[in-house]
Formats: sequence, C-alpha cells, structure tokens
Amino acid sequence: MTAQQYLQQLAENCRTPRGFRLSTIRFDFRPVERPDTPPLSMDLSLMVSAAPSSAWAACTTQNLLVSQSIQRLQALPLGAPLQALLINNRISNVAVAEGMQDIEQLASLFKQYDIAPPMVLPISTGIIGWRLPLREMSTHIPALYRRLGEDGPAEIATAIMTTDRYPKAHSVAIGEGHILGIVKGAGMIEPQMATMLAFFLTDLAFSREQLTTALQFAVAESFNTISIDGDQSTSDLVMLLSSQQCVAVPPFRQFQEALTQLAIHLAQDIVRNGEGVGHLIELQISEAPTRPVAIELGRAILRSRLVATAIHGNDPNVGRIMAALGSQAARMQLPLVMERVVLTMGGHELYRDGAFCLNNQIEQQLTRYLQERAFDTTLHGYPQSTKAVEIGISLGNGKQQAILRGGDLTEAYIHENADYRS
Repeated sequence: MTAQQYLQQLAENCRTPRGFRLSTIRFDFRPVERPDTPPLSMDLSLMVSAAPSSAWAACTTQNLLVSQSIQRLQALPLGAPLQALLINNRISNVAVAEGMQDIEQLASLFKQYDIAPPMVLPISTGIIGWRLPLREMSTHIPALYRRLGEDGPAEIATAIMTTDRYPKAHSVAIGEGHILGIVKGAGMIEPQMATMLAFFLTDLAFSREQLTTALQFAVAESFNTISIDGDQSTSDLVMLLSSQQCVAVPPFRQFQEALTQLAIHLAQDIVRNGEGVGHLIELQISEAPTRPVAIELGRAILRSRLVATAIHGNDPNVGRIMAALGSQAARMQLPLVMERVVLTMGGHELYRDGAFCLNNQIEQQLTRYLQERAFDTTLHGYPQSTKAVEIGISLGNGKQQAILRGGDLTEAYIHENADYRS
C-alpha cells in the first residue's frame, strides 16, 4: 500500500453523516514567540451542522493545566447547542494570556454566516504555551467557510495531525444512519478519559443524555485503555455530535455497541501510529479482583521503559514484564500471589506456579514472533500492519479483566520529541 492508496481507501470507506459539511485550509505564519524563524504551516478545519444541535457529548482531559478551548467547552451551560467545530493544529492555545480572547474573536467571525458565536467551538492542538496566529486564522476563515462540503473525513483527519504518521478515520453504518470517527494522536497519550483529539459525528437523533451515556461507555472501553508515553495532554478531547437528521433510530444498545467498536478501532490506530512506535502491544489482564485494578496494573507494565525497549529490540526479556507487575502490585498494596500468576506471549506460556518456563527453543520462537510484528518507524502515510504483540497475564485473583494497548520505546520517539519545536 502507498500513502495515496491509503487516502483513497479512507475517502471511499468514510461517509460523512447527513447534516454535516466539512472543509480544511492550510496557510503559513510566523509565531510571535519566534518571529525570526522560517514560517510554519497551520491547518484550519471546520465541521458544521446544518442546524444548531443540543445533542452532543464530550469527555475532556483531567490535567489541571488545560487549553482555553477546554475551558470554554466546560463553561457551556447545560443544554447549550453547538453548530460548528473550528480545529487548528500546530499550536494548542494553553496558558496564553490572550487565549480566551482570541478564540472568542474567532467564534465571533461566524456571525456573518448566521452562526451565533456561542455555538462555535474553537479547538486547538500542538505546541503548549504559544499564542494562536489570530490575524492569519481570521483572514482564512471566509475561504474556509466557502469550501464547506468540498472536503471529506480523509482531508480533516490529515489536517488535524501534528506528529501523526498517517491520518485516522473510520465510519460505520447503523440502521438508516451513520457514525463517523476522526482522531489524531501520537504522543502525550496517557488518558484518564480520552485521547488527544477525537470527533464522532452522527445523523442519528439520540438525545444528549443518550449520547453522553454512549460516549462515556465507549471511552472507558477504548481511549481509556491506551498508553504511549505516560504523559497526559492539556488538550485531550473526545466529542460526539448529532445532526438529528435521521429520526429512525436503532435500539440504543446497538448504537452504543457500534460507537464502542468504532472507538476501539480508532484507539488501536492511535497507538499503532504513536510517536516512534515500532510494535503495537496488546495486553490482557484477566482474573483480576476489579477492572480498575486490571487497568492500573496494565498501565504500569505499558509505561515501563524496560519492557518497551525490550520489545523494540525484539528481545523476549519477559522477566521485565513480571518485575513491572510485581512492583506495581506492591505500590497498590495488592495481595497478589505470584504463584497464581500465569504469563503468556504470542500463545506461549512463559510463567506459571511461581517460575519461568523458558528454554532456547521458546526464546528463539519469541524473538521471531516479535520480529514479525515490528514495523518501520521511518515510513509515513499509511498503517503498515494490524499485527500486535499479544501478552496475557492471568492474576488468579478474581473474575474481572481489561485489554490495554500501548507501544514500544524507540530512538525515533526520542528524536521526535527532542526536535519537536525545531
């Protein structure tokens, strides 16, 4: 597959639900913080509903330092309608003295299109601490509005990227309606509720309360179970917005399941697309006393730099996995009996009854297994593989389970973040 073929696939497989129009535009600017540097490019995207809609739901970051966009969203009164999402990459508009004033001014520009400013939600992602290029953004909004309907999900998914290696979007048909999901995210992924940015649009006329219930469930099963680097963003946001165009709705449980599976699919894509990630890790913690315990133990293993670097090196150093498990269990004061724990990787049983089950043949098989699931961190534009390194840990201490996804730690991650602003 090539990058162009992948974009064509997205264009063919992603359907914009009825009642929505999309557009995007790119321009250059010089940040006020570094005016003497070469110009940077910014993508500005717009998603507009045919009419204001109070049927929307959102999950936001739990970081105490949040963007002005998140503050504005959280200040909206209960039942307030939304009609337009204005999204920019490159600069996240966090802790900027003029930040709220800037996005209010951007929202006010939509009065000329009969969209009330409170119904416009500006959303930003990118460098923390820099001010938005308000003049350039304001100049390009008229052209952006005129382009509505000319772009589709693939273009929006591409436009909202920062360090992402390829765009991520997917849609599903459900009854007579559709759900579209568009996400971005590659670094600062350690959510307690969501991911970097995720937008779900639907034409199905469910109520705000139903959308909230469905989104919270979907997020818990998807974006809340991934980790790339253990850092939570200041701008994490997941939104679900309905145009209310399709009144023949399916049963709510069917909608919730479809939204959840779509979110899981996109969450996997985020991890696979993580900064410098060369292996997707899928970790199942089973026989846990509670699901939160399973998730916390799993996160600790995925956060472990020793585990992540071993997998990057195709080195089945599984002792690091058990060490990370035992360490986190001690921190949590969890009465975990190690003799009851069973560890598997790729279907091979590696630890049972308090001892490792390793030999030369298994070590070689595991090395080949890891090599087969590696992908080239230098390739951009399309997903290379759907394979994952599958690790299973049975705790022998209950009936609950959780599946978490993370990535390895490579030299490419260090270079990406060391050179992020330069």
